[in-house]
Amino acid sequence: MVEAASAPTRGIDLSELAEHALTLADERGWNDVALRDVAKRAGLPLAQLYRQCPSKWALLRAHARHVDAQVAETLEPEDLQEPAKDRLFEVLMNRFDALGDHKPAVRSILECTLRDPAQAFGGYGQLRRSMTRMLQAADLSTAGVRGELRVNGLCGVYLLALRTWLDDDSADLSKTMAALDGYLRRIERPAEVLEGRERARDVVRDTVKDSPVGRGLSRMVRGAGSDADGPVIEGEATEVPETKGAGTMGEPPVDDPHPGPGSSAVH
Repeated sequence: MVEAASAPTRGIDLSELAEHALTLADERGWNDVALRDVAKRAGLPLAQLYRQCPSKWALLRAHARHVDAQVAETLEPEDLQEPAKDRLFEVLMNRFDALGDHKPAVRSILECTLRDPAQAFGGYGQLRRSMTRMLQAADLSTAGVRGELRVNGLCGVYLLALRTWLDDDSADLSKTMAALDGYLRRIERPAEVLEGRERARDVVRDTVKDSPVGRGLSRMVRGAGSDADGPVIEGEATEVPETKGAGTMGEPPVDDPHPGPGSSAVH
């Protein structure tokens, strides 16, 4: 007896299923979304979904990859002629735009992740992979120690800006833009020191000079009749040898290896 050939199953687009999962999470929260709900919403047999997607977190990994690619596609060649900070600003704002339809879901996913240490660890792995791709989309190297520092710094900037984005109810995301610009400025000058374009003592001098302590010291010295006309700390910082080497934050080295592996979460 010849067995009847089984009907071919259509391929599954995980990023499309991730959209269904996020829509459900918008409605009821991430904890209350199960794969059977996603399969039902997509009109798929649950067994077929299980074969290609072992957990709903796998859908988040697929969604992160989809957003990474979507953001990279929004950049035009002329955008890459802008300063590095401006390129990163553009990339991250495009990322927030891509996530904009699912803000309730993103908030719920983050809350669930923070309550689960295992998922938090996996989520940070995916965040690092996505931020690596964002740096590369902005034409910035992720190679070597400098690349690691860039990835770690951008992860911090993104998480801080994400917190603002979640509570930003402005139509043009003006609060998010202002916060992101400020966070990027904070890491811009340390990056210049890292690349050898600015001396560390100058950054320290300007930072202290602009602080309440620095201003107070300056007033005290001048009030005591000092003939110092400039900032009183200018000559106090220890000289740090300038670094010779590759270009600035906006001029990546030629050799740029592929980013390392990461794990799962939507960012």
